Amino acid sequence: DDIDSLFDKKDIELGKTLCEKVVFLERIDSRFFYQATALRGITIPDTVEEIGYEAFKECSSLEQVVFLGEKINKIGYSAFEKCFNLKECYIPR
Repeated sequence: DDIDSLFDKKDIELGKTLCEKVVFLERIDSRFFYQATALRGITIPDTVEEIGYEAFKECSSLEQVVFLGEKINKIGYSAFEKCFNLKECYIPR
């Protein structure tokens, strides 16, 4: 899968989708998934330490976010703003 094809998927597991090409994903850049309206769920691998501002802003179909690790230390401003269908966000601690 290339980066452009991610936006056509409804559920993304970053550890399997991106990490085949990016060995260690440490950050999800600001506005990376901005207005990815088809996105329903995302699993964030344990290597991610930071989510940039507005990274998932206006992902109107996003229902579930799962963090697999405890390394996350920063979630940027408005990272999940206007994700009106977000029902579950699991962050282990």
